[in-house]
Amino acid sequence: MTASSNFSVASYWTAVFAVSCLKLVLLHSYRSTDFEVHRNWLAITHSLPLDKWYYEETSEWTLDYPPFFAYFEWGLSQVAKYFDEGMLKVQNLNHATFETILFQKLSVIVVDFLLAYAVLKCFEASSVLFLTSDKQKSKSESGIPLETLFVLIFCNGGLFLVDQIHFQYNGFLFGIMLLSIAKMLEGKFYLSAFIFASLINFKHIFLYVAPAFGVYLLRRKCFPPNTPLRIGSVISSVFSFAVIGVTVLAASFGPFYQHIPQILKRLFPFQRGLSHAYWAPNVWAGYNTVDWFLNVALKKGKSSVTTGLVGEASLSVLPQVLPLHTFILTVVCMMPALIAIWKRPTPLNFVQGVIATGWTSFMFGYHVHEKAILNVLIPFALLSSHQPNLFFITLVSGTVSLFPLLFTPVEVVLKVLIAILHFSLVCRFIPLSKFRIYELFYLSGFAMVYLCENLGPILLPRFPFLPLILVSDYCLIGIFYSYVKFYWNFWRSIPNNLNVTKSKYDSVPPTPKTPMQFASDSPDSKTRNSPIKPIKRKRQSNVPEPSTRVLRARNK
Repeated sequence: MTASSNFSVASYWTAVFAVSCLKLVLLHSYRSTDFEVHRNWLAITHSLPLDKWYYEETSEWTLDYPPFFAYFEWGLSQVAKYFDEGMLKVQNLNHATFETILFQKLSVIVVDFLLAYAVLKCFEASSVLFLTSDKQKSKSESGIPLETLFVLIFCNGGLFLVDQIHFQYNGFLFGIMLLSIAKMLEGKFYLSAFIFASLINFKHIFLYVAPAFGVYLLRRKCFPPNTPLRIGSVISSVFSFAVIGVTVLAASFGPFYQHIPQILKRLFPFQRGLSHAYWAPNVWAGYNTVDWFLNVALKKGKSSVTTGLVGEASLSVLPQVLPLHTFILTVVCMMPALIAIWKRPTPLNFVQGVIATGWTSFMFGYHVHEKAILNVLIPFALLSSHQPNLFFITLVSGTVSLFPLLFTPVEVVLKVLIAILHFSLVCRFIPLSKFRIYELFYLSGFAMVYLCENLGPILLPRFPFLPLILVSDYCLIGIFYSYVKFYWNFWRSIPNNLNVTKSKYDSVPPTPKTPMQFASDSPDSKTRNSPIKPIKRKRQSNVPEPSTRVLRARNK
């Protein structure tokens, strides 16, 4: 059932404020080691000179985000000193006074207002996503309902668990990402490029979706479809994008120009191994599981991939997977999405491309964290009405895959209550249709997965990693199934989405009719598969019409 209530902008901000106040209830909830990670980064950026930031190793939680995020931590530290100066001392490891907890939890809540603003901007720009013809304009002009985006993104259960309990700043970063997408949908390509370049310099994980942004910008601004190629215009556009990129990089890395190799070493630590300590539900989780079963069957001893430790892990039976292997596989699997964006650079295909490239990087990338599934769920929310059942399966699988991050007694109950509440709201706000029988069977299996995850360590103490393997592999089934189906639907929809439609935001002219254009390509067509329209040619005025006598003679 789809929500139909009138949800004004004022109501939206009231709801945002109410949810933000609700987050204060979790001040004393479980905090992961990421809480100490960010406290240490506050201390590093506040008390040390800039050229020492990426060398400091007093704590094992060294600074390993790009410089913009380091500047962000420095800015927070200017406020943190009014709460508790003790948190800003590098030597105060695991410093967690009430004032420190209050400040860090409040900082996440406050910066999440950027996410709320970005959701509003995506709502305002979303009318172009499904606008494929003049006849559909009145139907889709309102875009995605604001209350739907509020529930699916700002109230996302997985994001809530990771940021408000586990502790990170993902909401703030996804706000920048969504703001970049909104500006792209509005046709403000240079501003979108600037925002996205800044995002990468906050957290380099967003390089996952950079190919989709790059190809779309090149196609729409440098090589616009259905227009003559003008070398001067191409050079001007490419130069403008280059200036934007170089300017952002200079602002980010410029102060560290003598230490760039050290920063890159921190940003890309390939020595951490193929999979994270807890396996993200991607293809390498399945690969590791097969290796583990083969190792047990062949009795080759304890496998290093199930130690639960971060670092190089050697597979016992199957061939080792190197970073180069995962990079090649990721690029190859991204290519269909990038080709689709290039062939038909519509706003819808751009967003689908962002989802597909992020999803591909999650499925095949090296040392992917389980939290990276949010890179799929957040942009996928923009198309939730486009493929609602597929979105719901991905949402459930992705959210449950985050459950092992929270394992203390209170959070074991809290995480499932938050997830169920969010799933129930999603069912209320997106137009779900009847699931297939095997999809229902799969979704119902998550109840058993939850029980095994939390009772497994008690019932099977000799195999502490087995419940985590079960969670990863079961979630992998739903995420991989949705990935393949989404990608197939994306590629199959390209022939039916031939026009680069002109919207209220677009400066690109509509596709002109050509002698070989199908009727289904035309905005005026009534059917999708009409035959080719004949071209009526006007006779030149200076050529005389043949007389009736001549025509009769020819017929004889």
